[in-house]
Order: sequence, then structure tokens, then C-alpha cells
Amino acid sequence: MMIHKKAVLLAAVAGAALLFGTANAQTITFQIPGTSKAWDSRVNPDYPIGIGDGSAPAAAEALALKSGNKIHITATGGTQTFPGGTMIGPEGQQDYTADDYPGGSGQFFPSKYVDPLDFPAFLNELIGVFVDAKGRIISKPFPVGKDWKGVVPTGAVKLQFGINDDVLNDNSGEISVVIDPHADFPDSDLVRTPPPPPPSPVILPPYPDHPPAPLVIHPKYNTIIADGSRYSADPAPLVANGKFYIIAGRDEAPINGGGFVMYTYQIFETDDPASKNWKLYPDILRPEKVFGWADEDGAWASQIVQGRDKRFYLYAPVREKNCKARNCMGIGVAVADTPLGPYLDIHPEGPILSQTTPVRNQIENIDPTVLIDDDGRVYIYWGTFGRLKGVELEQDMKTPKGDPIDVKGLTGFFEAPWIFKRKGTYYMSYAANNAGPSSLCTEAVYHACQAYGTATSPLGPWTYRGVFLDPVTSATSHGGLVPYEDKWYLAYHNGDAKDGSHFRRSVAIDEVFWDDTVSPPAIQKVIQTRPPVDPTPTHNVALSARITASNAPVPVQFRLRALNDGKLPEAPLPPDMWGNWTGRNDTQKGWIQYQWDKPVTLDGSRLFFWGDQPTGAGTGVALPTAWHLEYWDKTGWKPVSETHPTTPRADGVSETHFKPITTRCLRAVMDASTDGKSYAAFGVLEWQALSPTTFVPTTPPPKEPAPSICKS
Repeated sequence: MMIHKKAVLLAAVAGAALLFGTANAQTITFQIPGTSKAWDSRVNPDYPIGIGDGSAPAAAEALALKSGNKIHITATGGTQTFPGGTMIGPEGQQDYTADDYPGGSGQFFPSKYVDPLDFPAFLNELIGVFVDAKGRIISKPFPVGKDWKGVVPTGAVKLQFGINDDVLNDNSGEISVVIDPHADFPDSDLVRTPPPPPPSPVILPPYPDHPPAPLVIHPKYNTIIADGSRYSADPAPLVANGKFYIIAGRDEAPINGGGFVMYTYQIFETDDPASKNWKLYPDILRPEKVFGWADEDGAWASQIVQGRDKRFYLYAPVREKNCKARNCMGIGVAVADTPLGPYLDIHPEGPILSQTTPVRNQIENIDPTVLIDDDGRVYIYWGTFGRLKGVELEQDMKTPKGDPIDVKGLTGFFEAPWIFKRKGTYYMSYAANNAGPSSLCTEAVYHACQAYGTATSPLGPWTYRGVFLDPVTSATSHGGLVPYEDKWYLAYHNGDAKDGSHFRRSVAIDEVFWDDTVSPPAIQKVIQTRPPVDPTPTHNVALSARITASNAPVPVQFRLRALNDGKLPEAPLPPDMWGNWTGRNDTQKGWIQYQWDKPVTLDGSRLFFWGDQPTGAGTGVALPTAWHLEYWDKTGWKPVSETHPTTPRADGVSETHFKPITTRCLRAVMDASTDGKSYAAFGVLEWQALSPTTFVPTTPPPKEPAPSICKS
């Protein structure tokens, strides 16, 4: 709601006194609309703020300013950032430090320009500024909050106010300001106390003092550890001293866990990745044992590189203790004489990259990848959630050289960058999640492919080249490519190990092939070597069916092929199911359909529904009120049984049996849960179609959708 500026003078001010600017002892009270901007950027082109919306600055028109006078401002009231939102006082949102960060619009808050001694400045805090007769800023803007004391700067003619926000037109409410232009307070109240100096860095001893005894592993199939005895994720390969190493975090989430649990790193080692003979040094590193400034948080994706001095540098993202930034993840660097350590922090003062260093930023500073070029120059890239940055490092391997760049041109970039060089061309691989039914990357937004781009210089510009690894069986995809002898390999992770999941991932490795007939040489699509299909005889012929649904193509958070992938995760994510949630809550019926290349005989079916709302709800995802099966008999759809519909059990499992039928198409039709006003969406984790006889699966379920051969 737009509120027009309205200054209400409440104090009785003598007309003559105002005329001559001698309102000496009065206090002035007036209202500041929530849409007010602190200054006009057209008059102050060096102070751009927000998207340019909002009402004019709220100015204390009746206030006569005198240079050097003490002034005291108090404020009450509040604003809302959206209709019906929480009322925010003049002190702003105390849990949201704005400082000099861009806002959600990508444009800067007014607080970008305040004195650093006045930080932190908070989102939606009241901001004041002195201006001259033309509205040009004098001195620095300042956060007013509930109470501010200061001195009128030389040249100031007017005092005006606004809200510390980047988008103003959707704000509402008012802040009431009382100004005492001749305040009497001690000079000590004017002292801005500088922040205390940082504590002396904590330098930990090299860690570990000796590597753990290795475990010997002879994997029969990908993944390297397939039996579920331990899990590994975010692999970063390294070739050094004739050996092939992979550093990876250890996933420790429980089988029903819905989030990452990672506290330690582990290192794989082999003389030849093709030999399937590996050693694993388990739990070899803990970030807080290497970096004295690090919290005990998580062993996130790291990389080890060998410097020109032949020593090994570990770049690791860790959470900084006692951090005042919005996000406390930062990248540290430690050094060792061998890949197995012990590692010593070479920048014990804190991270070399974070939201506050080398320049302030608003990204999550994780996923580092490092290249040492042929000329010895060092480059680091990092980033996630669609934001990628890069910068050159000094020869000390830790000091950024200049300001970081923001990388553009890598289609679908999400996270997990990996930089390397081959035949004079720079390559950047990364996890992409540009999703959709026709996407060459992924059909489901929670999943990711591995894509890549190329450049002719180490800091770009980068040109997108395509996808080289299809989505894996975990939601995240993270990998690294390196040459070993005369071959190239990709280390990556997936959820293929026993009891694996999105949060219990395992490192896999496959060979990479190149197309050198094109320029620049292209990475060919990597063929994921997977465990063989389980040959156990089963009655579930859905494993050989193609799929379609009433809402195909389905919303990008869901996945049709989840219906017959044979998995029932205890902590599912949206791509682990078929669903139809769109937020409209207007779908009364829905159906899913199996189709076989040849007729099959069926006598039963089992559905595993999922919901986050109880049956009877009209929003969210709920179990259907009822469902039934239909089959195609060349003339139309017919019910498989006269005794339908079926009601799901409270646990979401629903099973039905019927006289055998032979068909090429089977459809499950569902009636949505409703509260009488709207309709909840459906969610199905798995749908089994049961035959009276068993069959032996020999291939994975088909990827291609069902063609339109069964129509009413």
C-alpha cells in the first residue's frame, strides 16, 4: 500500500521564529511513511539505492539547523514490508544485518553508505541523512534506530529520513520521530566506540599427527564402498607422486535422516583407479582440528592441490566461530607435505574468503576449486545457489589478488564448480539444475546434472558447452575430473550403495572420453557404471513399464519415474515421488498410468501414498479419499473390479487384489482429499503392479515416457 509523504507538525511554533529560522528550544515531531526513501538518487548519483521506487524523503521542514549543534532524535512506531506482515520498529529487523549488502532486488540498501563504526545496520531500520539546499548528501547517512545523538555537520541545511530497504512501494505504516535540535548531553555520548580488535589467532598443531590405519577395499561394482558400511560425498580427486587420491566428506545421516550430517573427511588412495584396489584412510581430518577459527559444523566439499613448492594445500569451506556476517561459511587453507597430512592452517586469522573478505558479498562461500596454471599463477573459484565467483591468488596460495569476479555464461549453474585445463583450454564443470520436461539437464529441480563450459583464459569469460553427466541417484551431484597416466577420470557421488539416499551418498568413479575432432575438445557423455539390476524374481511387473500421468509433464519438483524405481526412502524429497501440487488446490481427480510394450497379466496392485496433511485437508499434499484401478481392453477403460473404490490405510499403503486381467495399460485413478472448499494434491512414492507369475528383471525401468496407445 502506497502512503504519501505527510509531515505533521505537532509542536506549536511561532510563525516569526520559523520565518527567521530561530526555533531554538522546541522539539519537532513528524511522521515518516514506510515508503520513504532516505534521499533522492537523482540528486545524489554517487549514492544509488534500491530499485528507485518509494515516496520522497521525509524531511523535517520546520527544523533550523546550525553547524556544530548537538541534536537528539528518538523514534517510535513501525512499518510493515507486506500487507498483514509483522510490524517492524525503527530499529529494524535485528536478525537481518543489512550493512552494505545488496538486497533481494540486487540493489543496495541505504546502509551501504553509513560509517562502518555505525554497523551493524539492520533491514528496515530508520536511516537519517543531512543534506544541503539542493538535497545533496552532507557527511554520511546514519542509522537512527530508536535513539540517535549527533552533531550537525557543516553545510547541512535539512535533515531527512527514510527506511533501510531496497524495495519501498510495498511497505506500509509510519514511524514517529521527535527531534531536539538543541540537545544537551555530554560529549561522551558522541563517541562511536570502534569494534574491538580481533582476538589473536588460534594456531593449532599440525593435524592429524599420524594418518589412521587404512581400510583395504576391493569394490566389485561402482560405488567404491557399496555395502553401506560407510558413506562418502563431494569427492575431489588428486593425482600426485604416481598415486590417485580422492578426498571426500563422510555422510553420517541416519537412514531416516532428512539433512546432511558430515563431520569428518576421508581419503581414498590407489595406484590405478582401473584396478579396483583402494585404500581408505577413514576420518582422517576434522575441520575444527585444522582451523582454530572454525566451528564444529561440517566437512563440506573441499579440494587438495599440489603447489609449485610440491606441498599440498587443502582448501575447505567451514563455518566461522563468532561470526557476525549473515552467513558464516568461509574458506580456509592449510598445507601439508603429503596428501595425508598433517595439515597446518596457513591463515590462522580466519577464512581467506567469506562474506566479509576480501570484499563483502552475500553468497554462501563454499565449494572451492583451485587451478595452478602452467605459468604458476593460482586461481580459485567458489560458490553455490547459482552464484559463482573467482579470483587470482598470490603465490602464497592464500591472499586474493584484486577483487573477485562474478561468473556469467554457465547455463544452469547451481554449485560444485571444478576448474581444470586440457590442451590449452580451461574447463569448468559444475552441478546444474535447469529443470523441465524438455531440459537436457534434469527433469526435476531437486536433482542436478553435471555440465561444463570453456574459456581461453583462467578467469573467463566462460562459454557453456553442454551436459556430460546425467542426474545421479542422489539429489546433489558433485564431481571432479583429472588425468591419470593416459586416461581421464571423473570422481562423483550417487546414492547407489546399500541403504544409500540423498543424505547417505557414496563416491563412484568412471572413465571420461573426449571428442578431439571439435574445437574446443568436448567432454563426451560419461556412462555411469551402475550395480547390476537385482535379479531376484518378483511379481512386480511395474519395473518394466513406461509411465504417464494426468498432469504430464509433471511439475519440476516431482518425477514420474519415481513411481517404479523400486525405492521407498524413509525421508523422501519431492523427486522421490510423483505429485501434482501446484498451489492452486483445484484438482478433484488425478491419475497415473503404466504401459507395457507387450500385454501383461495382472491380479493386484500396491500404492505407497505420501502426504504432509491429513485426509480431509484441502491444501498441501494428503492421502486421497479413495482410489481405483482401470485397465484398457481396446474399447475403453474399465474398472478391474466392481468392488471399488479403495481407501488408503493411515500409513499411506494401499493394496488391492482382483481376478486376473491381461492388458497393456493400467491406470490408478484418485479422488483428492477436500475440506469442501478446495482440494489437496496427491503424492505417490511407489506403485507396484502385481502379476500372478514372477519375472526376472534384467534391465532398469524404461526412461522413455509411455506413447499414446491407450486413449478413451
